[in-house]
Amino acid sequence: MKKVLLGIVFCLALLSLSAVAQESKKPIKIGHINAQTNGTYFTHPSGYGIKLAIEEINAKGGVLGRPLEVISRDSKMNPGEAVRLAEELVVRDKVDVLMASDASGPVVALASWVKRNHMPLVVATGDSDNAIWGEGSSDYVARINAGGYVKNKAIMQKLTQVYGDKIKNKRWVSVAPAIEFGRYYVKTIKQLAEQEGLKAKWVEEQWPAFGKMEAGSTIMALEHANPDIVYVILSGSDVVSFVREAKKRGFVKNRIFIFPYLSMPQHFELLGKEVPKGWISLGCPFDDLKKNKPALKAFMQRYEAAYHKPVSNFSLTGYNGIKAIAAVIEKAGSTDPEKIKDAFDDLRFDTPFGEQTIRKIDHQATAFLWVGLSDFIDGYPGIRQWTEYNVNDTSPPDSYVLKLRGRK
Repeated sequence: MKKVLLGIVFCLALLSLSAVAQESKKPIKIGHINAQTNGTYFTHPSGYGIKLAIEEINAKGGVLGRPLEVISRDSKMNPGEAVRLAEELVVRDKVDVLMASDASGPVVALASWVKRNHMPLVVATGDSDNAIWGEGSSDYVARINAGGYVKNKAIMQKLTQVYGDKIKNKRWVSVAPAIEFGRYYVKTIKQLAEQEGLKAKWVEEQWPAFGKMEAGSTIMALEHANPDIVYVILSGSDVVSFVREAKKRGFVKNRIFIFPYLSMPQHFELLGKEVPKGWISLGCPFDDLKKNKPALKAFMQRYEAAYHKPVSNFSLTGYNGIKAIAAVIEKAGSTDPEKIKDAFDDLRFDTPFGEQTIRKIDHQATAFLWVGLSDFIDGYPGIRQWTEYNVNDTSPPDSYVLKLRGRK
């Protein structure tokens, strides 16, 4: 009888060990919400970066001995659809963590949803700071890319550096899509212009539908306002339409242009020789930076060999997003949502630019950004007179961040 009982116990132990072994081989699932339909200019590069990071991590044994698996869904840049997909990924697909490479509207909606449902979310793209500082923000959200406030702050510093007092008491106009992304950028640049004491006179605002701007009527309205400074926050095909129409009408002469997303590699590729010179823009001077950053050079070589596309900022935010997810799960020692949320605090993770940290105060990564003037370098579009910033350089005071997050 004892032998029978011992045999049963032994078999149960083997079954238990087998179950543990099977569990350890189960993939860690990442539910990735993006904008495949309407945001291809950032979704595709981000997706390539994600794929590269997954392959590298899994080749080294994964995280906690388990492979990473990404399940991607298309929000079509619709906030309601993004939330529906999040619910589906969590309930049906049983994902362990969510990731967003999407426009600001869906990202802000997702931030509110994960706050209510206690699910960790890593934001790879989405510039509206309402995702980490707004009413719906929470410690369940960590953002990898720099946000609209710090980008506009860096732009304002470059504007002052280049033009000095010439930008005071000037007539400003803005062009931005009528979505969260555009509204937040315009709101923030106005706020910063006031803080800098520029006494800006905002004489015209144009709010075209995203991806459907009528360049002729837009430029005409701006011309009638007779501005000194033109602030343009457009992307995709709207960039090409605006630049061509502005040049055609002579609108570019004797005016200062601030065009944050002009210098994205995808926009340079679309415009080619039509890239305007001297416009203040965000961008990454990859060729300059890789000379002193071996990890960045190696990343660029792997990326371009795999996808035959130039690296963009979005390639890196996708790649870095996965690296952050791997690091936070490793630090937490678990895929438990509460442990991941807590592990975000002061999390350190490696990127091609060097180590970055998720700040405890708002779970914003200490990302880098660059601002310069659009130009041609050795016959190719690029940025010159660029300045490198870190998120910490241009973030608002901690007291301001805590107030926005509803904390003392």
